[in-house]
Amino acid sequence: MFVGGKHDMNGNYRKLYLAYLITALLFSFFFSVLSTVSYVRRTRQHQWRCSDVTFHCANQALCEQWIQVINEQLTLFTNRPKSLLVYINPYGGKRHGKRIYEQKVAPLFRCARISADVIGRSLSVAFLNI
Repeated sequence: MFVGGKHDMNGNYRKLYLAYLITALLFSFFFSVLSTVSYVRRTRQHQWRCSDVTFHCANQALCEQWIQVINEQLTLFTNRPKSLLVYINPYGGKRHGKRIYEQKVAPLFRCARISADVIGRSLSVAFLNI
């Protein structure tokens, strides 16, 4: 989490801000129902950013209505993939393809309920096939 503003070397400002943020979230949690929608938006060509929108609803029924309407709208996308075949290039980037997939891409696929079959070779196997 990025926290803007100045803080001393011990991070006192950050600790104070995080304590305030946690208190505010707990306070709002007791008086409303929270629901978070995650999405991905394009920032530049071939660059995407993950974002979240949190809804605060007055009661559980209203929150469930929002979720139902959003899910109904998502089912209208007929070109939305349900399963993907992922190729991980062991030489791509700085040879961090597998780690990037496991830490960033796979959680997004799970959240979107997309199943993925992953194909990728280790560097040693790739050298043998050259």
